[in-house]
Order: sequence, then structure tokens, then C-alpha cells
Amino acid sequence: MLAPDDPPDAVTAAFCLLTILEAPAGTFDPAMDDRVAGLLLNMVDDNGRVLADPADPERLLSPAGTGAVLAAIGRWYEQTRAPEVGQVLAVALESFWNRQQGQFDVNTLPWVALAHVQTSGLLQDAGLLDDETRARRSAGLAAMNELIAERQVVERPELGPPDVEGGIVLVDAPSGSPPNPNWQTAPLFGFMATTLRDEQIVPRPQRPGTLVTASASARFLGQLMIDDPNCFGIRSPAEAIGGIRLALWDNELDIAPSAITLMAML
Repeated sequence: MLAPDDPPDAVTAAFCLLTILEAPAGTFDPAMDDRVAGLLLNMVDDNGRVLADPADPERLLSPAGTGAVLAAIGRWYEQTRAPEVGQVLAVALESFWNRQQGQFDVNTLPWVALAHVQTSGLLQDAGLLDDETRARRSAGLAAMNELIAERQVVERPELGPPDVEGGIVLVDAPSGSPPNPNWQTAPLFGFMATTLRDEQIVPRPQRPGTLVTASASARFLGQLMIDDPNCFGIRSPAEAIGGIRLALWDNELDIAPSAITLMAML
């Protein structure tokens, strides 16, 4: 992706740019952030759609990938305040919110929240986002916090282990079955943590409730983490410790659960 002959990959570029911008000064070549940011901006067409392949205008990036790209461009705009970057970002955000009709899946929510929280004020000050649109988007994200709280396991279930407390249940279990939250609590935890930075989404009187919900979800993620006591039967404990299992009953380790949990904690 960074070599001149590598095919462009928007999601890889987005994570690369976010890493560069969060790293201590001098960690990377100063020209690298301009190059990666330019690659991302070229992935956005004139209508604000984020393309999976600039050579194919009909091939759009997935919603989660688009969210990550917009979060990265937003972080770049936050740092540079370049008017041309703000223009591209504003059009892309408008296009994305309209296409999704304000409805975002679990893996997209953290990126949408990050893009909104870090840039809505800047875009508004630059005249690229009006008060009504910002308020409407903030209200939509606030409603998601309320829904997350409603889907959280807040007390010990009659059936099943108490370790499920704090988890977010996305799909109702069959009648008579215990709740079955899984690793997808992680992106929702990250979403809540990000929205706490914006008082338009989480007003001061609502902060304690959101903090409690987020803290309980972090507790559940701790239950999913492999540690010394639950390493029995694991072939390479040293490589597994700290990893996030897919569910309490599934010790399979994948990159996404651990990576998203780590990003959420940060």
C-alpha cells in the first residue's frame, strides 16, 4: 500500500494514517502522513462516496470501512485545518449519513462517532456544517447510547454464568436460554467512550449513566480476556494471554476482537 506500485487499500491507509498521527513526533517520515492522507482523499469521489477502488466508481467501500476512512480524514483535518480537506470531509460525511439514513451497524458506530466528535465543531466553525444537521446527527448518536443501555445485561441471570453481566446482547436468546453477549460489546464500548467527549451527545446530567454502562461493558470484556486461570487446554499460553475470546463459551482467538478492544480502551 505504501509502495508506488501497490494497489490502494482505503482501510489499510486509514489505520496507517491514524497510527502515524497518534505516534510521537519523529516516529515516521514526515512526508508519510501527507502521502497516506492524499491516498485517502483520492478514494472519495465527487459525490462524497468512499470507493474501494478509485478505478471502479461502482465499487463502494463497506460501511465500517467507510467509517474508518472518515475517522482518519477527520483526524487529519483536525490536525491540519486545511480548507480543501474540510470540504472533502463535509461532503463525504453528508453522503454517508444520507446513504445510511442515520442507521449504522455495530462495527461502523465507533468510527462514525469518532469522525463526528472530533470534527463537527471544526466543520461548523468553517461553515461546512449547519447547526441543525449537527444537532440531528448528535441526537441520532445519543439515541444509540440509550439503545445500548437497554440491551446490556445489568443483573445476574437466572440461567447461565454471572460473567455475562455488563455484556451487550445484540440478538435475543431463545426463550428459556441465558443471555449470550459476545466480543461485539467491544465496538459498542468504544462508541460510548467516544461519545462521552461530546456534551451535545451526552449532556452533563447523563454522563454518570453512560459511564456506568461503559464501565460495566469493560468489565465484561475483561471476562472475555484470556488470563492465567483459564489457560487450561491452550497449547501456547504465552501467545494467548491478553487475547479476547469470541464469547465466554468460545476460546477461539481472532485479530478483530483483541484489536477493537484495545482501541476502545485507548
